[in-house]
Amino acid sequence: MIHRVNQFYAADNQTQALKEFFQALVDYINQSEGCIGCQLLQDEQDDSHFVILEQWQTKEAHQASLSQYPADKMQAAMSLFGKPPKGDYYTLIKD
Repeated sequence: MIHRVNQFYAADNQTQALKEFFQALVDYINQSEGCIGCQLLQDEQDDSHFVILEQWQTKEAHQASLSQYPADKMQAAMSLFGKPPKGDYYTLIKD
């Protein structure tokens, strides 16, 4: 299993619109093949800051899901971002 942690900041006056975009995106991700789970989090002190936590069977499953997401929807969301998105893959450390 692989974990993906993504951080996003909304552009000025775009917090609600970005939140709505992410809610639809998380629904899509949760239905994608190989997805174990996906959650949207919003910072309690800075509501323009969002984190998406994803769990996947494999990194390739995550990448396949991204490639199948409608490009026009992703392009339309680009104006909602206040900073470039950041995301990394993580593996769980087991004792």
